[in-house]
Amino acid sequence: MSKEPIPELTEEQAIFWRGRAKHCSSVTRLMRDIAAEYGLKRNDVGFMLADIFELTNGDETQVVWMWDFDRNGRGLADEVIDQRLAHLLKQAL
Repeated sequence: MSKEPIPELTEEQAIFWRGRAKHCSSVTRLMRDIAAEYGLKRNDVGFMLADIFELTNGDETQVVWMWDFDRNGRGLADEVIDQRLAHLLKQAL
């Protein structure tokens, strides 16, 4: 069973998502929108977020990997993720 590759964002798509971030009330809302748009799971959303915000140290991606994406009680709640990654929304402004 092969896994679909994470879609590579064009610069225009990255600009679109950064613009969308300016109007989002939470990072998790933005990430859920990204996941829905591209059919991604949590870990792939972390890689996509790194591309959108040009993240280089990996800390933010690791936080996303701890996220309770499926809302099943395992991992960090949306509120915790929003708190830890709030700087990304400010960066988009």
